[in-house]
Amino acid sequence: MRADLITRRPMALSLVASAAALSLAVGAAPALAAQSAAGPGIGTAVTDPQQRGSFTVGAWTDTPGATITKVSATVRDGGTILATLPELTETAPGSGRYKVPADATLKLTEDGGSVPQLGRYTIDVTIDESTGAQSTRQNAGTLDFTMRLQTTGLSSSQPTWETRGTALKGTLVGVQPGSGDQVPLSGRTVDLSLLDYAWDTTADPAGTVTTGDDGTFSTVVPVAEYNRVVQLRHTMRENGVNDTLSALSHFNSPVSRQVAVTATADKKRILPGEKLTLTGRVTHQGAPVAGLKLTAHATGRSTSVTTDADGNFTAVLTPASAVVDYPTWSVRADGFYESGSTDGRLEVPREVTVRPKITLGSNGVIAVQGTIRTTYNTGIHASGDLPVRLEFSADKRTWKTLATQQVYVNSSEWGAFRFSSRGGNGYYRLTTPTDGSFLGTAGAPTALSRIATKLTTADATPEPVKKGKTLTVTGTLTERNGSGWRALSKQWVAVSFLPKGSTKWSIRGWAQTDAKGKASLKVAAAADGYWRYTYTGDARHYDTSSGTDFVDVR
Repeated sequence: MRADLITRRPMALSLVASAAALSLAVGAAPALAAQSAAGPGIGTAVTDPQQRGSFTVGAWTDTPGATITKVSATVRDGGTILATLPELTETAPGSGRYKVPADATLKLTEDGGSVPQLGRYTIDVTIDESTGAQSTRQNAGTLDFTMRLQTTGLSSSQPTWETRGTALKGTLVGVQPGSGDQVPLSGRTVDLSLLDYAWDTTADPAGTVTTGDDGTFSTVVPVAEYNRVVQLRHTMRENGVNDTLSALSHFNSPVSRQVAVTATADKKRILPGEKLTLTGRVTHQGAPVAGLKLTAHATGRSTSVTTDADGNFTAVLTPASAVVDYPTWSVRADGFYESGSTDGRLEVPREVTVRPKITLGSNGVIAVQGTIRTTYNTGIHASGDLPVRLEFSADKRTWKTLATQQVYVNSSEWGAFRFSSRGGNGYYRLTTPTDGSFLGTAGAPTALSRIATKLTTADATPEPVKKGKTLTVTGTLTERNGSGWRALSKQWVAVSFLPKGSTKWSIRGWAQTDAKGKASLKVAAAADGYWRYTYTGDARHYDTSSGTDFVDVR
């Protein structure tokens, strides 16, 4: 197609808005035609965004027992029919979507087609049913018979120290519908931006470039960060083009120059919280490198500094507890076009992390369980034995060790521990001591307490009693209330029996305390022995047992 043809039919502004709406409709479900619910239906005809000499349309029938035998279409400019499409083909069997056959793609007359010029034209669609009925939807859609923007020969070179950017070049063309001919677009301004990766959504503006008479463009895009992609954008809504171009051109990491980095540390051993100062200089072939960004690193901490006019730098950072077996510091060039580094050894004790669980049982036993490992794990093996101590305090000031367990500490997995001790109401915590390999740690105090309970001596009556007769065993359950005691109601207590001469108690039944804390249970008298009540406690109370009552059975 001759370039002068694209000026024959300028687009109206109203058509621009329609183009945007049409592009949004691509791929959407077909809209219902203005027809009755029963019978044939025709959706909205949608231009193929890549091959604009074609379109698709949805068609169906709800007529009982009927099928669609043919879908045809015409393309017109007002009252003038530009093309007749005797039969559209179904995109897939049963899909209900029909398209222009490949051999019937619409083209300009100069390319052997029937459309005289670029533009936007009305599509009418007709359905033929097996019943012989025929239905036509006028204005079923608009054919966007305009050119599509595209770049050809797009490339961008690898940045170097000398270029400080990527050389971008290519050609901007309009792709003609139907034939696919490419028309160079001259004098067009293309916006440029830089992305880190193709899927990056944050673009950094990088200027513009204007196409020449043959549609070509060439420029050097400055690259000063770790970008990988140049994005090109251009929108055109006139002269036979109705499209927005968005293209990407990738380039490799830069070819950097090697610089010499020297540095010294003000101390070798670093305790937690202490600051480390690194001082040094950067040169290239003996000359200072000014304004170069550097990254200083020491066991889990990093900071950025920039060299002064003489290439000197000072970095101050607070290293974390050792993250490797052999902790080090390092300084490396962080410039886009420079590479070089230096490092040194450090001594930093390892921190440990303890994940504990401490509970107080109703029987007054403190149960301790949890896991422990070095806080930082970089995949380098570090291990050793460390005592874990359970400590108790009544006031959170003075602590007493109740129990200790030796635990194996590993950098790559959690070491488990479990032990117990007698305890009571107060504060508990787990601690580890400081030794040559690990830093000591003390967990937050955990307040644990329960309410004391008491059962009166069980009273089994009558006594003596004949064998097989009924005994009534009573008792009263109370809880501590300040300096006194009060009834504990709605609690289940067990009645147990110990035969004379035996050492084994057996539960004979359960009773629930009333509002006054009293419990009563009737049992059968079988043999001489002792009776008592026991309470197993709950989430808030300690357990307790009553005194015993001996009953003589005759």
